[in-house]
Amino acid sequence: MDRCVRLAVIPALILLCNAESKADVIRYRYAGVITSFTPSGTVDALNVAPGTRFSGTIAYDPLNPGERTSTQHQLVGFRVDGDPVSNPTPFTFRLDGVNSPDAGASGSLDLYVIQQTMTPPNPGEPLIPTTTLTFATDQDGRHVLLHLWSKGRWLTEGGEQPLSPPQTFSLSDFTRTEVSFFNSSGSFTGEVQSLTMESGGDPVPIPEPSSWLVMVGVMAVVTRRARRPS
Repeated sequence: MDRCVRLAVIPALILLCNAESKADVIRYRYAGVITSFTPSGTVDALNVAPGTRFSGTIAYDPLNPGERTSTQHQLVGFRVDGDPVSNPTPFTFRLDGVNSPDAGASGSLDLYVIQQTMTPPNPGEPLIPTTTLTFATDQDGRHVLLHLWSKGRWLTEGGEQPLSPPQTFSLSDFTRTEVSFFNSSGSFTGEVQSLTMESGGDPVPIPEPSSWLVMVGVMAVVTRRARRPS
């Protein structure tokens, strides 16, 4: 009986610890339509007609996004490298229905947050807070940038000195959206029309030291009770 109880308790504690300490990666799927295209003029130029659909994903851990690459007044930048378990591909982009290696890109994510205040149109009105999010990747000379502009409020803490990327957002937070792509085949831009969270969004708490003591105590009590003769 003693051994069976301990074997039942230990896996439960392990599962609890793993669930509370894992990274909280948020993943968004975006999609939209190409609005303009400029070919490079070469024979192998990619031909992308306005109206072509595109889609992709962005993923990062807002509490631990990665190496900080930029820290300036009103701007902070991070390099999000892939993790084989929690986040294998932080950024993806693809032109739907276009069969060409130049029709997409995927890889690590460069994430930039800019927070500023704009002068209001009418004197005496309060300054207008704005947030600009830029997600970028570069794969074999194929450069993709996703720009999201929010006007009316800041999306992350720190005011005009942002400290971290936002933990959650939606398409309704932004007044303007744009995807831009360029390589040797040409360049195009598009408008994001949908932005949906696929996973994450709620920070996962790490247990305090007292929590670990409580769990150890619970296991000890259960073990002692199991040893009592019936």
